[in-house]
Amino acid sequence: MKKIFTSCLIVMLYFSAVAQQTNWQYLGQQKKATADFELIKSNQSEIVVKFSQSAYGLQSVNTTKGNAFVVLSYKGAQIQKKGAPDLGKNTQSVIIPDRDAMAIEVVSSKFIEVDNIDIAPSKGVISRDKNPNNIPYEYGVEYQTNAFFPGDIASLGDPYIIRDFRGQTIIMQPYQYNPVTKKLRIYSEIIVKVIATGKEGRNVLNRQKALNQIDAGFKSIYSNHFLNFTASKYTPLSEASKKMLIISYDSYASAVQPLVTWKNSIGFTATLVNYSTIGSSAALKTYVQNFYNTNGLTYLLIVGDNAQVPTSSTTAGDSDNNYGYTVGTDHYLDIFVGRFSAESVANVTTQVNKTIYYERDMLSSATNLTKGVGIASNEGVGGGGDMGESDEQHMNNIKTDLTNYGYTITDCYQNGGTAAQLTSLINTGTGIINYVGHGSETSWSSMLYTSTNVAALTNTNKYPFIISVACVVGNFKSTTCFAETWLRSTDGSSNPVGAVVFCGSTINQSWASPMLAQDEMNDLLVANTFKSYGGMFVNGMFKMIDGYGTDGENMADTWTVFGDPSLYTRTPGHLNGPTASSDTQAPTAPTNLAYSNVAQTTLTLSWTASTDNVGVTGYDVYRNGSFYATSTTTTYNVTGLTAGTSYSFYVKAKDAAGNASAASNTVNVTTLNPVALTLPVTENFAASTLPANWTTQNTGTGITERWTMSNTATAGGAAYELKCTYQQVNPATTRIITPAVNTVGVSQVTFSFKHMLDAYAAGVTLRLQTSNDKSTWTNTSWSVATSATNIAAATVNVTVTTNLNSAATYFALVADGDLYQIDYWYIDNISITTGGSTTIPTVTTTAASSITSSSATSGGNVTADGGATVTERGICYATTANPTTANSKVVTGSGTGTFTSNMTGLAANTLYYVRAYAINANGTAYGTQVSFTTLTGGGGSTVIIGTGTATQGYPLSCYYGYERSASLYTVAEVGAAGIINKVEWYPTITLSYNVPVKIYIKHTTATTITASTWATAISGATLVYNGTMAGTTANTWKAFALTTNFSYTAGSNNVLVLVETNYTGTGAGTSTGPACQYTSATSKHMYIRADNTAPTGTATVSSYRPNIRLTFANRGVTPQLDETREVPSTFGISVYPNPTDGEFKLQINSEYTGSVQVTIYNTIGQVIKTLPFNKSNVNEERQINLANLPAGIYIVNVRMNGETMNSQIVLK
Repeated sequence: MKKIFTSCLIVMLYFSAVAQQTNWQYLGQQKKATADFELIKSNQSEIVVKFSQSAYGLQSVNTTKGNAFVVLSYKGAQIQKKGAPDLGKNTQSVIIPDRDAMAIEVVSSKFIEVDNIDIAPSKGVISRDKNPNNIPYEYGVEYQTNAFFPGDIASLGDPYIIRDFRGQTIIMQPYQYNPVTKKLRIYSEIIVKVIATGKEGRNVLNRQKALNQIDAGFKSIYSNHFLNFTASKYTPLSEASKKMLIISYDSYASAVQPLVTWKNSIGFTATLVNYSTIGSSAALKTYVQNFYNTNGLTYLLIVGDNAQVPTSSTTAGDSDNNYGYTVGTDHYLDIFVGRFSAESVANVTTQVNKTIYYERDMLSSATNLTKGVGIASNEGVGGGGDMGESDEQHMNNIKTDLTNYGYTITDCYQNGGTAAQLTSLINTGTGIINYVGHGSETSWSSMLYTSTNVAALTNTNKYPFIISVACVVGNFKSTTCFAETWLRSTDGSSNPVGAVVFCGSTINQSWASPMLAQDEMNDLLVANTFKSYGGMFVNGMFKMIDGYGTDGENMADTWTVFGDPSLYTRTPGHLNGPTASSDTQAPTAPTNLAYSNVAQTTLTLSWTASTDNVGVTGYDVYRNGSFYATSTTTTYNVTGLTAGTSYSFYVKAKDAAGNASAASNTVNVTTLNPVALTLPVTENFAASTLPANWTTQNTGTGITERWTMSNTATAGGAAYELKCTYQQVNPATTRIITPAVNTVGVSQVTFSFKHMLDAYAAGVTLRLQTSNDKSTWTNTSWSVATSATNIAAATVNVTVTTNLNSAATYFALVADGDLYQIDYWYIDNISITTGGSTTIPTVTTTAASSITSSSATSGGNVTADGGATVTERGICYATTANPTTANSKVVTGSGTGTFTSNMTGLAANTLYYVRAYAINANGTAYGTQVSFTTLTGGGGSTVIIGTGTATQGYPLSCYYGYERSASLYTVAEVGAAGIINKVEWYPTITLSYNVPVKIYIKHTTATTITASTWATAISGATLVYNGTMAGTTANTWKAFALTTNFSYTAGSNNVLVLVETNYTGTGAGTSTGPACQYTSATSKHMYIRADNTAPTGTATVSSYRPNIRLTFANRGVTPQLDETREVPSTFGISVYPNPTDGEFKLQINSEYTGSVQVTIYNTIGQVIKTLPFNKSNVNEERQINLANLPAGIYIVNVRMNGETMNSQIVLK
């Protein structure tokens, strides 16, 4: 249903409004702005949601083309596509099935239309180091397009996971504008259906167990965030189950212990861990992940500055919050994260005392609890702010909400406020401070307030919590930042001053998105929805990500909580702090601590139970004087010890109030020395379980056990055998480790094993390593990099000289890298014998490529050195079969691994044979033979790079509205210099979409692609094509004749081909797109994509490089797949039917009679079939059968009477 308003009077009235004042235009009788999402239906297969709004906002602005409007959604966000009409949108998240891909359908809608209205273009995402008013309006291509923007009235964001649930954002775009007709369409109602497609989606939720209970700390988050969350369906864990992990720099652990005791007394289970037991940011993320998976976790508190406990990072910047992403691959926090940034014990004590005083000792009658301060810059007029608000308008709205809640709020704005005024307000006492404006690493820059001002405060026992929207005030990695000063400062008597908690960004914040989060945080506060600072803060960030997508994610990554994320905020709605137990009596000390079951790496502790006036809740075990673990029983199994090492242990009891007993007696114990196997060692794996003392190690975020015993014989032995299985973890390392082997007096052993790799793609290195302690590992001479090709069952003999002459040498077979790129690795028949047992190397030959009339490229892969160093490797070639190093050869280094060799000075139109070779002390090994025929000299040429048949959308997909991809091809693959005048890719699906395409080419000396933004990638590149792709045809090269030829110089220059598809909106089709063929090439492909606006973030590097065909002018000729060389008019050929299922007819038209040679090539120049015969007729016809070959494109080459003719045949 629609109604059309055409009155010019309405538009004139709009323009009479004061600039930047939002005028709400009502759609019905209700004169109040609302925007609501209503759940109509929700089950596993579909979710039906109704969106309705009662008003839309118009804000008048002055553009380069005169007066225009920005259209605003009530409680919504802006689309923010630079240059496109500046329109609002509304978002709402729903819970979706754990694994399904979801689709959205519009069931019904209602709208009105406004004619002859000018809508201003968006200024895009603006960071807060800029003034929006200084950024000009720029009209984009949308203003020359006769179509409604953005096009889709409803769409879905990317799936994400918050702890227990997988969610997806419904994006309603209720404003559609046609800039050519100047027609604005406003939807008052949209009903959509979100349905499961039956296909597996992205970012799936892999549950380890059924969901029966949910964390009480997240129950309110789920209820507030998800429209279809049904609270009654799940039982919240009790408040006493709140889990808190505190990771402290070792020297600060004793200073933070009072906080542990306090938290335990108010219902938390707080665990304190020394950072030295973890060791790095990567290990810390893994530790938190494992702790979450094993124990459950709600709050993470890091104690120490970056030098003591390092921060993590994402593509957005430095990010403590990255430690809190424990489920899925998204940017929605699964735990609340905070930091006591400290460079001394005194810094820690200040923050601990401040937190405990605020929660425990501050009286509910303290007047500061109901006072607040709002600080705002005088900027934001001119667009950029959330809902079109300037900073002052934004803060005024927050002031209204807080005042109605019971706060007395004082303005301290840039216009009128001073540092002295703010200092007086804080020293007198304030409970909350909201800031929005500019910032630096050491100040709020709007109404300048610096770290020096903070350090001079005297507000002891009157600590506010602060919500700060500003650039880099939380950039703590390389300096003592503004946020840290608020938390660390003391007065002249060492009494804490400043704030109790502060959120500050490590990067430049954007203008609009954090304003939406700050609005939501204050809305949640006044609704009494959350009492913890972390709950309020995180749910505000969720709202921001829903509304602003990628920009919201970048803000969420880098917005850091300085202070305790579990802090119980004291507000007019809950003036009292948390109530601690009145129990102050500690349990009695445990007695009779003893050890038993002592082994090399494990032992058991047991003791007599303590007593307590209320009840003992657990025991803390201390190892070598430091906290080690917690037990709820009177025994504890200690693991992970080192063989032959002495340890001391004691135990303390604790109760629910956090009271700890005195220590038990101390026991001293030494683990057993390793019982080593004696040489020779043989293991044939004859049972369904690992043999005794064989162990595994698995490292990587989210990794689980990868090794099993398989009742198969794939590696070439007999059942059973070891089996390593893929997992989507990157980076990761997994090892199968032998028992300790006694190698005293031995300087060299031979490690032999059978193996077979069921491969998937490049990205994993298989290795053999040795160690003396299973902690520090040394690589041996054997390693193999995976590819898309399987490694056939083979026996490998490795000469090992590392970590020998020891009572305990461990050997490990290792898979290291992206474990998703293997399928299965089978291992059997392991033996370790004294001395070396060497053979000739193992080498394979690479198919010839880049073939011209005088040159070609081949190479090989030395997969094993035979136990002796490979001193020379390369290729040998000749015009006779099975060439040796006595023929022509190209030496290409030494050692194992892949290599590429270039042959030059070849004769034109000649058949050559090539073999790779490798030499060690035992002799020369040759790879299998490949052959190729050089091309006839003269004319142009084509080069086909890539032989893989796997498919992907890139580079021609338009599944997203804006897709970009870049592919790097090396000089060894491209060949000699020349003028590139055509590029082609090989789609396998027919599509009919008309897609705007841009192609760029540039030289690069890099051999791999480094992740970058698209703007960086195309910098310095030549735009060689800018046009529209009119669909694709399955199994036919898609050609783009360049509008600007590219002069390729070869030498040290490789080629980077960059492709944009700009379908706009949310794209079209499926994720497979035209299914272009690709070949795995490590770090030689990059992609980035987005809907509704061109992507601006950093691209992702992959190995899925599209196969490409490059056509050159003035270079040697290669067989043409879609063109025929110029030959005398008396010579012609044709092939039919084409495509064919197997058989086809070749017709030759020529006056010539006599000898003819027909050669069938594949697209990389390999000879498939040769058919010599005598031609006796002018029109000669021959039947040719290719039925035994794989589907694809083949080249038919006819040679006779000194002439050559080529054609193509497509085999279905």
